[in-house]
Amino acid sequence: MTETDAAAPAAPQINVLRIYLKDASFESPKVPGLFTQQQPLQPQVSVDLDLHSEQFGDTSYEVVIDVTVTASQGEETLFLIEVRQAGIFDIRDVPPEHMPRVLAVTCPEMLFPFARQAIADLAQNGGLPQLLIAPVSFDALYRRHQARQQAAATGQGGDQSGNGNGSASAQTH
Repeated sequence: MTETDAAAPAAPQINVLRIYLKDASFESPKVPGLFTQQQPLQPQVSVDLDLHSEQFGDTSYEVVIDVTVTASQGEETLFLIEVRQAGIFDIRDVPPEHMPRVLAVTCPEMLFPFARQAIADLAQNGGLPQLLIAPVSFDALYRRHQARQQAAATGQGGDQSGNGNGSASAQTH
């Protein structure tokens, strides 16, 4: 090992320690009538995302994605699915200025496929047609959130909520 090797910073490490479903809810207030109506359903489906992260220990972080899927037709809610998908990550040697991006982009990208599957399973087990949630660009959501924060800091208005909320589209098949 040379002196240059010893002085080089360690490569960032992001290790998944556990992925788990923290909470799930399925509500279908129009059942059984929903299944017996003669006209075809053409629901409006909305997907809302929210991210949370919390450090516990020196290098351990819990990251949680809250996904809410609401389907309505007119003024009536046909179904509501809520999933809190979480993961515990061991994150080492990431420069402090890069941690917000790791927690808002890298970790959620690992968790989101599990949230999508949980939503699809809940919809199917509720007797609904297949529900496929479109992939989400957490990088784009992060950049939009950063732009809003920067605009708010410079007095140009924008969303000052600071919670990283985002939305994505969904399709039923």
